Amino acid sequence: MAAGLEVPRQLLIAGFNGLEFLEGLPVRLATTRSPRRKIGSEVTRVLLEAMKRSLTPDERRLIFRPEIDLGDAAH
Repeated sequence: MAAGLEVPRQLLIAGFNGLEFLEGLPVRLATTRSPRRKIGSEVTRVLLEAMKRSLTPDERRLIFRPEIDLGDAAH
């Protein structure tokens, strides 16, 4: 922006995981947000259960979908 580029019209910048320090920028960056806390708690739950008994492949499979935020590029 200091060089005269129009963000996001001329230059699109993307962040990762919705990092809070990016909130101070003059434009909202496109970003993804993975459910990090949910991943940690679910993996812990599966590991603890696997220590008690043998788990089926379906019981071991965890699927997490990130949220995608297009930021100011969506406007």
